[in-house]
Amino acid sequence: PGGPEWIFAEVISSTDAGYRRHDGKPWTTSSSLDSRFARGLVNLVPAARSVLDPCCGAGSIVLEAASLGLDAHGVDWKPAMVGMTTQNLAHFDYAAGVIQADSRSFDFDAVDAVVTDLPYGHAIDADEPTIRAILANCARTAPLGVFVAPADFSIWLLAAGYADIDVVTVLKRRGFTRWIHQARSTLLP
Repeated sequence: PGGPEWIFAEVISSTDAGYRRHDGKPWTTSSSLDSRFARGLVNLVPAARSVLDPCCGAGSIVLEAASLGLDAHGVDWKPAMVGMTTQNLAHFDYAAGVIQADSRSFDFDAVDAVVTDLPYGHAIDADEPTIRAILANCARTAPLGVFVAPADFSIWLLAAGYADIDVVTVLKRRGFTRWIHQARSTLLP
């Protein structure tokens, strides 16, 4: 009682910390995810073979998905972000599809999972109708979704067509908290 606890088990996998080399990507923004966090998000959909980030920004999630050998796709409505993602992928010689489009209405090809850090913050144009439209489009695109946001928006996910919603919080530097939502689309098999 009160002493250290020991648990003995077989190690079935371990990381090579390969994501750390992605911290040296040539392009980032003030809101870019660090490589470890982006890798963790992609790892939340272990059965996925194809991943879409509909709000890819500078491409942290797309980079991690591509590095794991997944069929990775990124979309952003800003040409500069598409350029940054494309250059980051090329820097590490990863292949992935990256296009400029409006994720509220773009007709995405079906993928196994959507993994994204939704747009939010003072310098980003993203209001409630925009985010709700992106979520609704994602629910028609992939059976699984992982969404990072500045608050719990489970009610928006329900309205968009998601169920089985799990929410966890992650404390970021300087006390900033992110909410990670993992959900299953009710619109797809």
